[in-house]
Amino acid sequence: MKGTKLFDSVTGEQFYIKGVAYQPRSNGNSDVLADVNACTRDAKILKELGANTIRVYEVYPENNHDACMAALEREGIYLMLDLPIPRKSIDRNAPRYSVEILNHYKATVDAFGKYPNLLGLIAGNEVTNDIRTTEASAHIKAVLRDTKAYIAQRGWKIPVGYADNDDPAIRKNIQDYFNCGTKEERADFYGINVYSWCGESNFVQSGYKDRTAELQDYNVPVLLTEYGCNVTPTRPFNEIQSLYGNDMQDVFSGGFIYEYSNESNNYGLVKINGNNVEKLKDFYTVQSQFSKINPKKTSIRECPAKKPSRQCPKVSESWKSNAKLPPTPSEEACRCAYRSLECRINKAATLPENGQTVGEQLGFICQYDVCGDVASDWKNGTYGRFSTCDATVVNSIIFNIAYKDGTACDFKGMAEKVAPTGDINLCTARH
Repeated sequence: MKGTKLFDSVTGEQFYIKGVAYQPRSNGNSDVLADVNACTRDAKILKELGANTIRVYEVYPENNHDACMAALEREGIYLMLDLPIPRKSIDRNAPRYSVEILNHYKATVDAFGKYPNLLGLIAGNEVTNDIRTTEASAHIKAVLRDTKAYIAQRGWKIPVGYADNDDPAIRKNIQDYFNCGTKEERADFYGINVYSWCGESNFVQSGYKDRTAELQDYNVPVLLTEYGCNVTPTRPFNEIQSLYGNDMQDVFSGGFIYEYSNESNNYGLVKINGNNVEKLKDFYTVQSQFSKINPKKTSIRECPAKKPSRQCPKVSESWKSNAKLPPTPSEEACRCAYRSLECRINKAATLPENGQTVGEQLGFICQYDVCGDVASDWKNGTYGRFSTCDATVVNSIIFNIAYKDGTACDFKGMAEKVAPTGDINLCTARH
């Protein structure tokens, strides 16, 4: 990667992503890169399609992915990998960045950083998707920052970016936000998921011309991280010629068609039934469109001078994420704080059926403005010293605050007294 372009590291020639979203769900396997038979079969079909990259949305680092990654590599196919998974991701409606999330991101980096065909990582997909959820972006940018730092610590060069849903109300603010601040905080590439080119549309009518103009001054590579509107029975995919032609090639480095397998939402290029793969009409349309593209390619030596990054958007009612990001979670500091508590949540409090009871107790305590140590203020950019600890530690700290203020350590059966083994005030420096 250099400037706004991707390059072949051997030849120095510009590289365009001809990608497909790949997350078959009909077999019930959430980690598709651990399914050796399926990905070996599909790698050949993806090559036949003309793809050179897949985007995968969910993997589990404890699984073995060697065979699948090798099968993709044999067919010349790269991987763009989303880092979050359910329950280990930033919740747009109640954003919190925790030790647990960062540890999952690190484990995924460790699991996939060794593969030569890992093209990049996506720190978040459509997390902030409207004005109501803009505060979540500060947390996504923090985990992006810390993932980049961990990759550098491991001695690898793996770009980490963000994929946006392209909501008109926040479009400019979110583009600016992920491209402002220090280099360590900024996204290495920026993706937009766009479904506005529907049927026999064109570059202007679809809005693609406007999206291209808005990003022509961006200083990192830009991608269509999802595209392929399916409001018509069959998709002509004429946007492929614009994406890899004169209309967009100077700004975009390619993109990902949504999606490989036909699921309940009916976007698939193929239909999977057991071990059988049926190529649908859209498969042959994409194959034909890919065969006709010949994007202009520059060399890494001719890459233009670097463009400046953008200014962070001002905090307002329509943008609630401050430029100041949450701190890097410290597992040591959180463990230290937990050991210092006399009143902690008990096993019953961790059961899903007791979530409402626990929430009501925590809300009652925090209404008195005593929970600053675990609170986050996205608008002002202030974060409690233990705000990035996991839920067990955070909830225990809140119960302990009320206990110290004279409330019995019970909280409707959700807490228990223990013998502390430290002083919470000594944990701050480690955070």
